[in-house]
This record gives sequence, structure tokens and C-alpha cells, in this order.
Amino acid sequence: MILNKKFIPLFLSLSLVLPNIGPIYSYAEVKATFKKEQKKIETENNQKQRVSNQLEDKFDLEKVSGSYVAKHINKYNSKENFEYAVKEVLNYYYDKEQSKKINQFKAVIDSRADDLIKDYEDASEEKQSDEELGYKPGEVIVEFENDVNKELKEAVVDNLDGEIEQLMGKNIGVVDISNSETVDKAIENYEDSSFIKSVQPNFSYKTTSSSSTYKATTSTNDEYSKAQYYLKSLKIYEAWDYLKDYKTSKVKVAVLDTGMDVNHPDLKSNLYLAVDAENNYSQLTKDKNYHGTHVSGILAATTNNAIGISGIGNNNIELMNINVFWGNKNSAEAFTSDILNGYNYAVKKGAQVINMSLGRLVDDNFYEDADKEQDKLLEQAINNAKAKGIVTVCSAGNNNSTMKFYPADFDSCISVINIDQNDQKAADSNYGTKKDISAYGVDIYSTIPYTNGQRYMYDSGTSMSAPIVSGIVAMMKSKNPNATVDEIKSALYSTADDIGRPGKDSYTGYGKVNALKAVKAIGGGTLINKQNTSTDNKNNTSVPNKNNTTNNKNNTTVDKNNNIANKNNTTVNKNNATTNKNNTVAKKNMATLTINTLNSSSTYISGKALSSATIKVYNSKGKIIASGKASNNKYSIKIPKQPGGSTIKVVASKTNYNSKSATTTVLKQFGSLTCNNIYKTSTSISGTGTKNATIKVYVNKKQVGKQTTVNSKGKYKVFIPKQKKNTVITIQMSKSGYVTKSINRTVK
Repeated sequence: MILNKKFIPLFLSLSLVLPNIGPIYSYAEVKATFKKEQKKIETENNQKQRVSNQLEDKFDLEKVSGSYVAKHINKYNSKENFEYAVKEVLNYYYDKEQSKKINQFKAVIDSRADDLIKDYEDASEEKQSDEELGYKPGEVIVEFENDVNKELKEAVVDNLDGEIEQLMGKNIGVVDISNSETVDKAIENYEDSSFIKSVQPNFSYKTTSSSSTYKATTSTNDEYSKAQYYLKSLKIYEAWDYLKDYKTSKVKVAVLDTGMDVNHPDLKSNLYLAVDAENNYSQLTKDKNYHGTHVSGILAATTNNAIGISGIGNNNIELMNINVFWGNKNSAEAFTSDILNGYNYAVKKGAQVINMSLGRLVDDNFYEDADKEQDKLLEQAINNAKAKGIVTVCSAGNNNSTMKFYPADFDSCISVINIDQNDQKAADSNYGTKKDISAYGVDIYSTIPYTNGQRYMYDSGTSMSAPIVSGIVAMMKSKNPNATVDEIKSALYSTADDIGRPGKDSYTGYGKVNALKAVKAIGGGTLINKQNTSTDNKNNTSVPNKNNTTNNKNNTTVDKNNNIANKNNTTVNKNNATTNKNNTVAKKNMATLTINTLNSSSTYISGKALSSATIKVYNSKGKIIASGKASNNKYSIKIPKQPGGSTIKVVASKTNYNSKSATTTVLKQFGSLTCNNIYKTSTSISGTGTKNATIKVYVNKKQVGKQTTVNSKGKYKVFIPKQKKNTVITIQMSKSGYVTKSINRTVK
């Protein structure tokens, strides 16, 4: 009996923990099953090779026509040999992109090959697609079972008409799949192998800066630190002062990004290593666009060197920059395999903090089934690093969406939201229950490769928010190198400045990161003062002196001029509305405050609110743009039109009630959506729309054909079944942050 591979670990564990019960299957039987499967693979591979040799003896595929080859293959009576031969030929033709011979072959080969031909066409369409698939076509990442040696790994993959492109560690391989398989189909086929533990797509990740253009200043000098408003607002200067009283250590921080300018005068003195994970970890020489250099500067630019900006690490960071991206400029892209290579290298080289200002949005509205999966292998690597005390900080993404965004949404990561200088969520920042904390990410000034006479620029996005948090985490680690990831998270989250709803909320997480409070809260550390080397405790976070090392519980003397009550005095002063612990006048919590959907043409804002509550409406700059009163638990207030993508905040207040606020983002409106003529003979619909928008087609409110995405040239194409004349077809365009748009067309 062949064992299902999912039960094998269970049987093995039963035989170990229940030795006195006759095990259903012994280890020897499991090994026998593996041997049987291996023998089957070897037999099939040998037969494939024989068929390949036969074809090679008969003709040269390069020289003869596709129709000539098909006539010979039609003579195979055995179903297996026929299919082996068809695959051999089509693999060659598709590898060589010989479309003419493919058509010749298809015209003559008999109907036994119909399903195979369709598989090759589907796989070819996926590889040539202009759509943003979310993963690399033609590849999967396979995790083999522990006892599979290299020779058997190659045999297993060869049996599935694939080829191992790269082995990563002992059990993980990047596999070039057969030309007959889409990624979805390959996953199904590889999952059936007893020798394979798991298989997943090679997911695609992008950088998460939101600016497509930038503004640069005209000179370089120390005054650039004045442009770094976040150093003061996030209490970073004060954190530096606080740490002066502690014995600190250098912290290795890895930036997995697009590379960096290794000769940048503001970075090179804090650079520990710079390697290119895409070129066998060779010495890094450049940044593929500018992103990696910009992120690195926020963290590790040299402080007090009379030029440029100040890195958050205050010269206590040893920067490890690792390129994991392919392509250049806006086309830069990293796949799971690239990130795994870079991440594991960083861990191996001693990184204590890893910053990843990159990610992939899993939009269930239009991504293929394969892309809805979590990137399990990357999550596993991050979990393993967490167990070693390595902190991973990630950008939350810039899609103004609550949809899944990886790696930020992995539980082991710290996910960082972008807020503006008004402490409001940036218009394009992702948000939601999986996001953890906020940091400034709008107009962040940092280093870039030398470009048009400039070495610094402003940029915005969660890509900039993440390294701010990474830098603060590095400060915490410099004080207490042994702090665990959970201790770091707890200190960060519990000390964040609450800028949204009380407690954790979807728009700002636990709040705005506070560097001073965070480094105090982490505990541990050794004071430089030889008279007192005790560590911080919860009751004493100030630096002790010779005469007073602890707070005296019994010293609660109140200044004569201070009418705030203390523990022993709970009398409420008539003129003092401030209450103390023992005498609080409880305010009621206000009922739910909601905001109905707004778009860029809206002239009224409405929703639910407590009757008689005063309603104030703020724009994204924090300015009041309208106010009014709620009536019958509803409100409707006239407002000036607001730009799409901007943030609107509503605050409701009423006497004897806690005030309540709600925030929403103004939806953008699409430009034109067009559709070419549709005829009763048409098997596809095409037209133009907004880049990256999702296109769905409906007939009588029922979706027909697969949804698609408008490509980078603003074009789309949806394959549909033929429709009868006069049928009304609805084409719908949607995208996160936009008002859905639909048009109707009648079949001619």
C-alpha cells in the first residue's frame, strides 16, 4: 500500500512515542514505500530517455518541419510513449520559441495530444502575460523531505519534466517547471510526490516608496539634519542623550533592498558589508535605482561628520546592505528565492535587525489562486530568525489597502504604517489589523547615489517609515543586545504615542513610535556610572545619582501651589475639574461614529453619530473644513470637494461623553474605460483602462471569463465564451482606492 506523504510524519512519530503498541506502519515500511516510489521514478525516467534517444536517431528537430515530426510520433501505439514524445518535441519548440514549427506540429499530430497542447498553450500564455501575476512564471520553489539526497532530488524533478535551477541550503530548490505547466498546475503535480514536503510559487516583491519623482536640494552640508523633522518629533535626539549614560554596543543591521552607493561619503564609514545576493554574494558596486541607498541613509548615515544627514543609529549601526533585486529603476523586482538568499545570508553574517522595505499585495480580487497563498518558506525563515533574537522590520505597503501584504503581515515581523507630519495615516499607506506601529514616512530626506550633482533627496512611503523603526530597534539592541523579539515588540508597542483611537487601531496600529520611551522600556543595560551598575526597572527609568538610586514611595509631597490631588487627598476641588485615581467622574462612551463612502466629487459627508453631538471635519492637513450637528443618530454636512486619495477625519464630541473620531480616505475616480466592438463570433474583449486596475466581465450579473489586469500600457484583454447577438455585456473596472466604474456593450 502506498502511503500518502502527509501521514508519513505521523506514522513515524507514533512508532517513536508508542513503542509498546504495535505500530500500524514501521519505519522500515515507510522506507520501503520510498524505495518503491524511487524505483517507479527511475523506470519512468529511463523510458523517457529511451523515447528521447529514438527521436534523436530519427531526425534533427532543428532541421525538419513540425509536421514531419508529428507524422512519426503518431505511430506510437503506447499512450505513455506517445505523450513522452509529444512533450519532448514541444519542450524543444517552446524553448527555442519556434512558433512556426509549433503550428505545423499541432496541425498534424493526432487528437491524443489535444490536452497536452492546451497545457502548453496555457503555460505559454502565462509566461508571456503582461499582467502583474504576483509570482515568477515558469518557476516554483520546492521543499524536499529530509532524507532525499541530491541525486534523488534531481530524479524527482526530472520525472516531472522540470529542472533544479538552484539548491538553497539542504532541502529547498528553485525549479524551472515544464513548458506544459502553469505555476498552479505545477504546484498540484509537485504536491503529489512523496519526496516533496511543500511547494509554492516564487513570489514577486516590489519596493515600497511611493514617490515616482523626487525633489533635491542644491548643496550638501550639516544643515541637512534640519530637514529631518522626525529626529525631534520621535524623540530620537532625546534617546541619544539617554543612551550616553549606558554602555552600548554596535548593532549589525541588514538592509535587503536594491543595493547602495558603497562610496557615498555619508555612508561608507558605517558600512560593515555590501554584497550582491544576485551575483553569488560578490562585492556590491551600485544601487539598481536609488531605493536601497535612501533606506540605508535613514538608518546609518554618519552622524556629526559635518556633511549630509544624521542616521538614526548615531554611528552605532554596522550597516549590512544586501541586494536582492533584479532589474533597474522602476522595473526592479525581487522574488522569494532572491529574498531568501539575502535573508539567510544576513542571519549567517550576524545581523541583529533586518529591514525589508519591500512587499507584495495579495489582492484576492484579481490575483491567481497561487498568489493567494502565504509565502510559507519566507515566513519560516523569519520565524527561525526570531527564535535567535533577530528582529525583522517591514514596510506596510503603499496601496491604501487593508488586504494582505507580505512579509509585513507575518506575525514575527514588525509592520510599519506611514504617517504624515499631522500624525495622520498617509493617504497611500496600507493599514489594518495586521499592521503594528506608525512612523513618519512623508518627505523623508536621505542619501542617494550621485545623480545630476546631488547626493540627497526627499522620498515618501512606508519604505521610509520602516527604517526609522529599524533604527530605533537598533538603539534598543545597543542597550540590551540579548533582548528577545517579543521583548522588543512589547517595549515598542507599549510606549508608542497613541494618536488614533485608544489602544491599537487599524489606521495607526499601537501609535506613533517614541524612541526615548522605547529605549527606556527595554530594560537591561549597564550604566556607565561605576557607583551604580544596576539595571533599569519598571519603577525607575531615570538615571540615578549617588544620593538617590530609587524612588521613595513615601515621598508624595504636593507643592502648595499645585492643587492636583495625591494618593492621600481625594477631595475634589470645585475649581479643578481634573480628577485623580480615587475620584474619577466617568464619562460615557459615544456610540459608533461612521463615515459613508466619499469620492473626489462628493460635496456632502454623512454617516452615523450620537444625536446632538458636534461634528467637526478635518482635511488631510488637519484643517477644519466643515462642522455641524448630528440629528436622529445621523449627520450630513456640506464640504468642499476633496482630492482623491486624501484623508478625511471626523470628530464627534458632546458634553459628558468621550469624544470619538473616525477616518476615511477619499476614493479617486477612474479616467476613461473603453471596450472595442464585440461580435457574436468574438472570444475575447479588449480595450483600455487605468494601469493595474482589475477588469471583470458580466452577462446577466454573472461573471464570464477570467478577470484580468490592465497592463502597463493601459490595455486589457479578457477571454470569454461566444455570446449571442444583442446580448448586453457589462465591463467593470475596479482598484483599491477608486470608485468602481462600469460600461455596457451590446454584442453585434
